[in-house]
Amino acid sequence: MATPRDLPAAVTVGDTATATWANDIRGSFRVLQVVTNTNSTAYSNSTSTFTDVGPSVTITPQATSSKILVICNVNGAGKQTNNTSLDLRLRRQTTTIYTAGNNFITGTTATNGGSVTMVYLDSPSSTAALTYKVQGASNGNNASVYAQLLGASDSTITVFEISA
Repeated sequence: MATPRDLPAAVTVGDTATATWANDIRGSFRVLQVVTNTNSTAYSNSTSTFTDVGPSVTITPQATSSKILVICNVNGAGKQTNNTSLDLRLRRQTTTIYTAGNNFITGTTATNGGSVTMVYLDSPSSTAALTYKVQGASNGNNASVYAQLLGASDSTITVFEISA
């Protein structure tokens, strides 16, 4: 893919755009592909061990220089009671790439039906198939945390391959 360094530093009125310039402009920083998935299966966890919340996607980047923009929205999220909170993390394969901890920490009261949005720009340097997913855990390890409450709220994960 073309990068901005392949473009001319300046263009003046009357310059003729070459085919090379047009190809460089067309290939620079564009969305190459988008993959999305939703999940509405109720999730619950009362331990500090991270488990899959549900939504996951697989994308195969076209170039090792590509970036992957990950946007995930976990809906119907909350916690039961006690001094716990919902910890969420984004994973690429077996690697944690982003953690959003202490969601809905409100002391001993229950918190129901909120949303957590996570956005992360990943640089996987790979052209192999990559799976991105969301995992959750109970921070206090003493009460349930949940998502997709009662299966009524869809959570989504969307990945965009961005040319570099």
